[in-house]
Amino acid sequence: MSETNVISVPKKLSKAFSPKDKLFLICSPLGGYSLLNETKYHISFMKPPQELTPLPAALDWQKLNRMLAAIANSGANALREFPWWSESYKDTAALVPFSFLPDQQKHDLTQLESNLYLQNQRKIAKLANLYGLTYIFSVYNASEKRVKSARNASPWKGSNNIHSLSNYFYGEDAAPLREYWEMKLLAAFEDTDTMFELCNEPDPKAAAAMAETYSRLTRNNIHLSRILTGWDMLKKEKNPVYANYYRQWRNHITFNFGKAYEQHIKKISWSTIHKISIDTLEAYWHHGLKPGQEIPSNSSRNTIYSTDGVRSPRPSLTDTEKITETIIDVKDKAAQAGRIGIEVVYGKETNVNPVDAIEGVSSGFRKKFDRFPGNYKEYPEPLPLPI
Repeated sequence: MSETNVISVPKKLSKAFSPKDKLFLICSPLGGYSLLNETKYHISFMKPPQELTPLPAALDWQKLNRMLAAIANSGANALREFPWWSESYKDTAALVPFSFLPDQQKHDLTQLESNLYLQNQRKIAKLANLYGLTYIFSVYNASEKRVKSARNASPWKGSNNIHSLSNYFYGEDAAPLREYWEMKLLAAFEDTDTMFELCNEPDPKAAAAMAETYSRLTRNNIHLSRILTGWDMLKKEKNPVYANYYRQWRNHITFNFGKAYEQHIKKISWSTIHKISIDTLEAYWHHGLKPGQEIPSNSSRNTIYSTDGVRSPRPSLTDTEKITETIIDVKDKAAQAGRIGIEVVYGKETNVNPVDAIEGVSSGFRKKFDRFPGNYKEYPEPLPLPI
């Protein structure tokens, strides 16, 4: 990383993130396709009704506005998105930030496509903020490497860019391109209430690259509470190989910034656990128990418990209500004063209203604190669009 390439981050991003009601209730609509009855796995509100010509595509702001109103009204106070390009390369040419060279049918990752993607991301963040939603943007998305439809279209795939990258955004040859992308993101989200996830479900072998991203955000004065690590803490507890890569990532950071950052990562930045159920909660906390200890030590970590909606069945209102009550009990005993992070991810199913899962979290919160969380039912009608 270039030590000289440091920008002055405006006040909002350098201030500590403080979740409303100490409940960090995140909605991850994956482009909003499930809330808006979309069927294809792409950034639906970025795709216009007509074919994607001429490029680039325009957002359907009315669709997005309705979606944000529904999310806020169900009690959420954060909106999470990550780059998921599309199922087809044709669409990707319109929906990624990087310049597309038609003659080569490849992306140039050192050039932005008129900066439209980032302009739109900034507008999404500002609109989400109006609804009391902190915008969370994943800097990278490892799913695009694992899932064939996204892998074939990813601009980071070596055959899809003029740089012939060896290993998507993980490899050493991608280091200057990662820096370019990250600095553009920081500039785009200036003066917004935004947080950054290093990577959605990072490949463990990306430890060095993701440590570099964490360090770059820190050096640019992004408050540590505005960083989500992306690492799965249950995998870390149960899988020695995964845990070793996590330690490599952590050690890269502490080498640069000092040993104190071990605690900063645990207590200030946020980590995740996927596929949350009562069983996975118990499995995670059991790993945090020592002989004679009633409260799991890992309950004091800033953890986001994620219900992954891509899987079947999607969590119901009753499921998330019970999960929320259980998490609040343990967090409260661990002197966290009810501070919890719960994520509801919308999946591909269409037979369940995805808002129900968020409502379940709000209901569980009400049972414990005798009131609904902030934002709940505050927006009977979508707000007038400011754009």
